[in-house]
Amino acid sequence: MPKLRVVVGQGTASEVFQGTVGADGYHTIAIGPTGLWAVLPNTHRMGQPSHLLTLPGQQVPAFQAPTGTSTVGLSRFMDVHSYQSGLEALALKTSQTSGRLQFPGAKVTDIERDEGTGNVRVRVTGLPEPTATGFVAEQVIVASGIGPQKTPADAGITVTGVPDDTLGFKQMEEGIDYLTHPDQLGRVTIAYGGGATGAWVAHELAERWDQVDWCWMARMGGEGFARSTLPGDRNARILSFTGKQIRRNIVAAEYVAAGSVTPATLDAAAVPPRSMIKLTIERQGQLRADVYVDKLIYSIGGHPGARGSVASMLDDALVSELEPVRDQNRMVSDGSGTLAWATPKRDLIIVGASTYNFTEPFFNKAKQPAPMSTLPTNAQVPDGIAVIVSTIEALNQYMPVEERLDGGLDWTINFNTSNQTQIAAFLASTTDLEPYAANLAVALIIHFRSNTTFGIEDRHVQFICRTCERAVAMLRSTVPNFDTTRLANDKRLGVEAAQAAMIARMVSEHWTPVWRRGGLRA
Repeated sequence: MPKLRVVVGQGTASEVFQGTVGADGYHTIAIGPTGLWAVLPNTHRMGQPSHLLTLPGQQVPAFQAPTGTSTVGLSRFMDVHSYQSGLEALALKTSQTSGRLQFPGAKVTDIERDEGTGNVRVRVTGLPEPTATGFVAEQVIVASGIGPQKTPADAGITVTGVPDDTLGFKQMEEGIDYLTHPDQLGRVTIAYGGGATGAWVAHELAERWDQVDWCWMARMGGEGFARSTLPGDRNARILSFTGKQIRRNIVAAEYVAAGSVTPATLDAAAVPPRSMIKLTIERQGQLRADVYVDKLIYSIGGHPGARGSVASMLDDALVSELEPVRDQNRMVSDGSGTLAWATPKRDLIIVGASTYNFTEPFFNKAKQPAPMSTLPTNAQVPDGIAVIVSTIEALNQYMPVEERLDGGLDWTINFNTSNQTQIAAFLASTTDLEPYAANLAVALIIHFRSNTTFGIEDRHVQFICRTCERAVAMLRSTVPNFDTTRLANDKRLGVEAAQAAMIARMVSEHWTPVWRRGGLRA
């Protein structure tokens, strides 16, 4: 009888885990609605170029490095429909290899130890069978994301009054919800929040110059709009609109009916001509002003402790068992990177964005940095797709290769997100590089991609491999007893330190002209 695996969530982390774990004897039950990309308009452009968003086992598109500021920049970014089709292909693969049932309307209320079996019990509401209360599984994967989006109250914004439901649009709305129907706007709009979602909202507003007067507002203090630079140079255009960017804090929002007068608006010029929202805005020096808008779109981040988050699901006893799963094989980090949280026997695993938000004040756990420094700069977002894919592939020791009927191999290697074990296996399978040159090539591929905005192309990889092959051949022909000396250094310094020293020499100023010929910058 197959073992049961329950996966909480049906977004990127969920499908990537199921698509990379392989046929391991588990039957899968997936709980919860599909992820963000399933609810946005199909034509919505995502935050990174396609080669950084490729899912496991799927063909990597030709390298594209859009500017985000040219007339064709945005058209080069992947649309939601294409990405969602990739997620659905992973889901289909899971259904075919291990069996899978989906309950998109169900919600998890608690995850705890089952006293009878010692396995993990997932308590669920909204199952098709009214008397069913959940599942007891040999393994539970929590892939539910950061948590629900923060509300105005979470950000200290007091909301009063009654909204006008006759306008044809919501007067106050969370950014992701707005992006599902970006045509529903009033005349005066504020996008509030300086992160990537705020930038998406602001960009949608900028596309509607003839419909809306708008500004993009971020709270005072902190990083402000700097958090919007990633993911994606897609945001470059909206970041250039500095005249539309305002640093203020919204402290209160009041729904005000047309023609009404409140104690703060005794001046007739301040009386709203239609149903609007009065925002009380805090400026530098604690000065305040009242501003009337038709619509407030807030994008103030996820809430790791809200209802529906990991914090609200997990039983305290299970939380106490969880420990970080380190990248012991040094696939995507120096070994200290965290791939997931898991119990000792891995019957409960937290993957994806939740991994890097599993911390105080909701748990007595130290925050874990995402192992992302070896990815291209544009992909270094803790809860971004490239980070999720690379860490889960490392966790499951996934290889992007399939054997053909004729015995050959079909690789779907993505040099910009694959881990070093995958790249090493690919070079061993497809090139004649001897081991030392291949190891140098792997390290240099990682080095060069992490020092670019969008990554490297196949032609760069080929140039790196040829250069390593020639460099090692030259060393053997000019350095007496080269291999003996190299092995002695490996023993004296350690293999990794010796290789790091060699890589440091190969990316030094002396080598700059060599790499420039191959279109690379050391």
